[in-house]
This record gives sequence, C-alpha cells and structure tokens, in this order.
Amino acid sequence: MNDSQENKGNVEKLEESKLSDVDKDGKPKSRIKEKLGSSKEKLGKFTAKVKVKAVESKEKAKLKLEKRKERKEIEGAEKEEKKKIEKELPYFMTFVTLLATSGFGPYTIFQKLKDLTLLPESRNESERILNRIDLLGQDPLTAMTKIKEKSPAREFAEFLGGYVSAIQGGGDVVSYLTSKMKSAFERYAEMEKQSIEKVATIVETYMIMQVVVLAVYIVMNSMSTTDSSELTQSGIGLSDLFVAMPPLISLLYMFIAKTMHKSKIKELEMKKIIMFGAPALLASVAIIFLGIIPKYDAIILGGALIVASIWPIIKFKKIYTLNLDATSASPSILRDIAETRKAGIGPEKCVIKACKRKDFGSFNEIANTIASRLEWGNSLNDI
Repeated sequence: MNDSQENKGNVEKLEESKLSDVDKDGKPKSRIKEKLGSSKEKLGKFTAKVKVKAVESKEKAKLKLEKRKERKEIEGAEKEEKKKIEKELPYFMTFVTLLATSGFGPYTIFQKLKDLTLLPESRNESERILNRIDLLGQDPLTAMTKIKEKSPAREFAEFLGGYVSAIQGGGDVVSYLTSKMKSAFERYAEMEKQSIEKVATIVETYMIMQVVVLAVYIVMNSMSTTDSSELTQSGIGLSDLFVAMPPLISLLYMFIAKTMHKSKIKELEMKKIIMFGAPALLASVAIIFLGIIPKYDAIILGGALIVASIWPIIKFKKIYTLNLDATSASPSILRDIAETRKAGIGPEKCVIKACKRKDFGSFNEIANTIASRLEWGNSLNDI
C-alpha cells in the first residue's frame, strides 16, 4: 500500500512539474535555460576564437610567403648587381687610377665618373657617394666607407676600403690603386679564360653530336629495315628526320652557350630572324606534306634551312667584322694620340690625326666620323 501511494505521488509531481516552472528535482527551469544559454555563448565564443586564430594563421602564412618572395627578389637583385659591378670593376679601377695619378681627389673623381655612361653600375655607385656628400654633408671618406658597407660586391667594397685607408694613413695612394688595377685585370683575364674553356667544351661536344648524327644516318640509310620503310610510308622520311635534327641540336647548344657566357657583341633580334626565315621554312613544310615534289623532301628541307640562315649570317658577319676591326684599331689610335700629345698638341687635334687613317677596315667609317665632327667644332663629350 505504501509503495502504491508513493508511485501515485511521483506521478502527480511529474504532472505538476510539466505544468509548472519546476522540474522533477525541484530546480527551476529558468536556471536550466540560463545554463544552456551560457553554454551556447561559450561555444559560440570558442568557435569565434578558433575562426579568428585560423584567419590569423592564414594571414601569418601569407606574410611569411610574401617575405620569402621579397627576400628572394632582393637576393636575386643583389646577385645581379654584384655581377654587373664585378664586370665593370677593372675599368672602374683604371679610371680612378688614371685620375688619381693626374692629381684629382676622391670627390672630383666621382664627379667625373657620374658623367660616364659606359659604366652604368659604377656611375650609380658614384651618384650614391656624391648624394651622401652633397645632401647629407658627409666628407668623401665617410661616404665611401658607408657605401662600402652596403655594397653587395666584395671586391668593390675592398677597393673602396683600401682607398680610404691609403688616404687616411698617408700612404702611396697611386701605387695602391695601380696594384689593385693590375690584380683586377689578372682576375678578369682568368675568368675570361675559364669562360672560353667552357665554350670550347661546348663546341667540342657539339661537333661530336653532329658526327654521331651523321654516322647514325649513314648506318640507318644503309640498313633498309621495316621501321624506316614504315616511316617513309607514313609521310615522314628518315632522311627528313636526320635533316631536321642538326638544326635542333644547334639551337640547343646555342641556348646552353648563351646561358653560360654572355657575348659583348650585340646579337640579332629573334623577331627579325623569324621574319626572314619563316617564309622559306613554311613553304618547304607545305611542299613536303602536300607531296608536290616527291622523293626530294630532304633536299627541299635542307634548301629551306640554308635560305633561312643567309640573312642572319650576312648581318652577323658585318657586326662581328666591325667589332674585330674596332678591337684591332683601338690600340693604334690610343698610341697615336699618346705620341702626338707628347709633342704638346691639343687633345682634339690629337684625336683628329689619329682617326683620319684609312687602315682600320670597317671601323674607318666610325673613326673618320669622329674626326669630322671634331673638325666641325663638336666637343669630345658630345661625340
């Protein structure tokens, strides 16, 4: 009886709790709702924090990538600037040595270097030094020291540092500059020898490849296999492939040589080469695939390649001959200028007499033009 009464009481309590704001344990439902609301708020705050952290981590990753890219770009620019400065360094040292031997100080030397367009990187460094002197009010030695610390080229920095030390220590500045100039040219000559050896190795491998291709062609042509007959029946002759392979190999080796060593002779523009060579190549390809002149595919393709290379050969030969004549004529011109200058003749007249000779080959036109402009009254700086 007691158990049945207790069960009835529990049922009544449950029914009352459903209708009232109190649960079966006697706790108010409003507190439960508050706890649920607070837990939802905490969960929302936690998810918001997680999202914010995720966004921040993404932004940090982007910033790191951007910084890495900037560092790589800066390092690449510094390496490129270093290479350019090192190429100009022997000539820069020669210019500084000649002016210092004539009695000019650092400030005057860098002023004259600022107007020298033949050495663009040396000109930029001179402008930086002059800006520190003229704008910041630094003395020339302090400005040279500051530029030395920021320069990416180690040899250039050593040269400036030694120049400053020689002036501050009261040593023989001219002998220091002369020794540095000679050592710079010795290093430059050694680097050029190494680059020539690399190019010679490339040329040797190129010749070997050409001989191998020719030997393979002779062997394959003598052996009338089924593979070669299938190639011929499909419209692509074996001879066509071996005619097309040498130019492709040549292009490959030219690209390798260009990446290893940059020539100082101005190269022809690729657009002009394509403009003059494309018509002959397109005509030969059309004739071969249309079968207009059968059994002469290799001769047609070879003739088209020869025709396409005629204009670049003639054009580059003129440029190369001019550079060779200018290289051989420059020492004799400088020697004549030095000898006539010893007699007390003015610089302009010395240059006129030296450039009026007719034994410079293709360089005669340029040398005679220099002499004519000087006679007309133009200054050496304008020429």
